[in-house]
Amino acid sequence: MNEWDIQEAVQRYAKHPVLSKATILLKDLMELTNQVSDGWPYWTKPCHAANKLIELVQAAEDDRYKSVKSKEPTEADLRKAVAPIKAFMTKNKRDGWPELKFPC
Repeated sequence: MNEWDIQEAVQRYAKHPVLSKATILLKDLMELTNQVSDGWPYWTKPCHAANKLIELVQAAEDDRYKSVKSKEPTEADLRKAVAPIKAFMTKNKRDGWPELKFPC
């Protein structure tokens, strides 16, 4: 997802119990990446760490255009998607980086 897609998803899912948390974390990771590197489009490590989170949000986006809906994302799905981001932060975080607030 590019920066525009992420910002749009934050607004679209602001009231969703799971996707609101997912999109806020994704936005926060994107903003952190923009602050500490060349930016979201150029540093692939945080993007790869966010792949499962992006897939969770993208599935909901795809459902907007389908007549048959996939299963609603759960807190367990969110926990699985957040794990690689936590690992990325543990391995790559440097002094002075902003903190990410993890939803689970």
